Amino acid sequence: MNTNVGRGPLIAGIAAILLLIFMFFSWYGVDSISSSGFGFEQEVTGDQLDQFGVSDSDTSYSAWSAFSFIDLLLFVCIVGIVAMVVAEMSGASINMPVSPGTIIAGLGLIAFLLILFRLIFTPDLGFDSSFVPDGVDFDVDTSRKLGLFLGLLASIGMAIGGWLTMQEEGSSFGDIGGGGGTRAATPPGSPPAGGTATPPPSPAQQPPPPPPPAAGGSPPPPAPPPPGPGR
Repeated sequence: MNTNVGRGPLIAGIAAILLLIFMFFSWYGVDSISSSGFGFEQEVTGDQLDQFGVSDSDTSYSAWSAFSFIDLLLFVCIVGIVAMVVAEMSGASINMPVSPGTIIAGLGLIAFLLILFRLIFTPDLGFDSSFVPDGVDFDVDTSRKLGLFLGLLASIGMAIGGWLTMQEEGSSFGDIGGGGGTRAATPPGSPPAGGTATPPPSPAQQPPPPPPPAAGGSPPPPAPPPPGPGR
């Protein structure tokens, strides 16, 4: 077991477990119910619902009961982060195209965006309105509970833990699919990466130019090549 685990994976793993716990908390509630039609309008607040035999458990919704698909996505993000942290702590070598920190940060970011979306746009809680007669408008005012904000904070912790893991690994999102981006082309005449350029020949090694031909005579023979090294 690898005990030398950075704080990034630990923060992400703890935040993921906390999010799983917070998903059982109350995320939404029925603040009030308003109905209008046939020339009347009535509003019943959450405190008055007890008079109609509606308990608090019927007007309180956890993440599991309020969502139909997002809760499953959040659970996948939690399991993925916990699995990566456990693999990091056990020292297991997993062959993946991206680094573990990138996966943790990506899953944390997805969880944060999903919860933020449902913080801004509350879901349809599916409150039973079968008893409402036709022609009557029935509207349920949804309130946001403590569990929703705790879940948002936990998802932020997951994303921050993934980002810290990426900093510890020296990885980035640019490494996905391209091995860290493209390399600039080498200009002509420049030395290759990791090597040195071949120096030009010195003037002593270059043969002297032949003298101009004499007037009215044949051109002189070319000069002999310079002696090589060691001669």
